[in-house]
Amino acid sequence: MSLPAALRLFYRVKPLLPRRMQIALRRVRAARILSGLGGERVRPSAAPPAGGYPWPGGARSAVLLTHDVESAEGMERIPMLLDAEREAGVRSCWNFVAEKYPVDPGLLCGLAGEGHEIGVHGLLHDGRLFSSPEVFAERMRRIRATADAWGARGFRSPSLLHDGSLLATLSFEWDSSVPAWDPFQPVPGGSGNYFPYMLNDVCMELPVTLWQDFTLFEELGVRDIGIWREQAAAIHGMGGLIDVIVHPDYVTDERLESYRELLRFLRTLEGAVFLLPSAIPRDGA
Repeated sequence: MSLPAALRLFYRVKPLLPRRMQIALRRVRAARILSGLGGERVRPSAAPPAGGYPWPGGARSAVLLTHDVESAEGMERIPMLLDAEREAGVRSCWNFVAEKYPVDPGLLCGLAGEGHEIGVHGLLHDGRLFSSPEVFAERMRRIRATADAWGARGFRSPSLLHDGSLLATLSFEWDSSVPAWDPFQPVPGGSGNYFPYMLNDVCMELPVTLWQDFTLFEELGVRDIGIWREQAAAIHGMGGLIDVIVHPDYVTDERLESYRELLRFLRTLEGAVFLLPSAIPRDGA
């Protein structure tokens, strides 16, 4: 599967569009999509493994907290989210873009030293990673080199763009580029799977199962975590992976409090275990 021609064209002209216009267009699109969903927020998942997914310690479900850092400004806001996670006693995965902005090795060491995990969030975040198999292979070579330098074991595609045939060639331990179901993404829909699954013999897919913070707060203009609560409760009920993305780039004081509220709510899910990507077991492990 290759990305639609219209989507490839959009990413070519996107740098020419003022940021305010981009967001306005996305809000119109998001409102139209939401109006067509009725009350649907989670779809039935592909069948879980027999007997349920093998979460550690017999846990009912798992929570994966992730942050995609899209800019140098986002790096400056990392301490805001870190403070919230320290208060909640949880750790998360921080995904940095390989060649878009300089990444301080001291920051990576500090995060790892506190027990967080590092991932690579594409090469340039320009929407062109999947433009052809040749581009993908060349960029992935450079991404892999950066991952080795950072000690990163996993990958997430910018904007959750994905091509199954190309992702199946990944040599990372984990990937988290495919939503379970998200009608708002540039590639809408998803795998239909709220459980981890193998892309190939070495790489495990960790589906993104909650709608992104940018979708909720910027595109849909919501002011609370009601959708997140509904989605997380449903995924917990099916015994799946609650995988959420929160971008430091878009954090405000109000949204920081929403994140704190989300962490408090996730803590109330009886039998849910907080895991980093590298600690998530493979089916049958």
